[in-house]
Amino acid sequence: MQRGFLLVELLIGLVIVALVMLGSAAIMGAVAEGWNDQDVTRSSQVQANQTYIRVQHALQGTKYVGYWNAGSVDGTSTPGSIFFWQNDNFGGVEAGDPCIGEMALLQYDSATSTLWLYQCLAKPQMTGAQQTQAAQQWTLSQINQSSTASQFAQTYNFVQKQAVGGPGAQVNDGTRLAVKGFWVSVNSLSSTSQLPVVEYAIGFDRSSDGTNLSVYNSTTLRGPTTQPE
Repeated sequence: MQRGFLLVELLIGLVIVALVMLGSAAIMGAVAEGWNDQDVTRSSQVQANQTYIRVQHALQGTKYVGYWNAGSVDGTSTPGSIFFWQNDNFGGVEAGDPCIGEMALLQYDSATSTLWLYQCLAKPQMTGAQQTQAAQQWTLSQINQSSTASQFAQTYNFVQKQAVGGPGAQVNDGTRLAVKGFWVSVNSLSSTSQLPVVEYAIGFDRSSDGTNLSVYNSTTLRGPTTQPE
């Protein structure tokens, strides 16, 4: 005679199955959360590295640094900026002195949580009037002034502004890593025996998940033998 399951035995079996299912669901949830956290971390690091590469690319051929303000990584001081003679090839000609069309500016803006790069259009993309303006030369004393850096960013319609880090002009939907600070330092700028070194650090955060990180780097200027006058 075959014996069936008692009601108590069936209930106990159902409880065991339910406990196993709950345990499996908890494990799957933890795995999924781990993957999501990993994706967020990877995304944050990628965005930070992209900003670092863009800044390095902008600075790597710098001939001379004019006005600069140190700023801070956490954004608690006056926003960091660096105004520099980016290249000496306006129109494919090396003149040995900086002209407007060869300058560039990196500047942190706390209002947009963005690090901006201001640089000029290529000469072929300029109108005749823009080329005439861009060809005007600046003296060393001029590019060492904060007013000249502001003039460069705000006056000329051939100077374009692009975000190298942060949301820029886009709405921050929570996926974009915000720039919370930019610090820069220039060493040995006036030395006749040592090449100048530009050090910089960029602080990032993302309020939606508490991500907080920073990147640091330095670059040596390969300036001309004779500095501009």
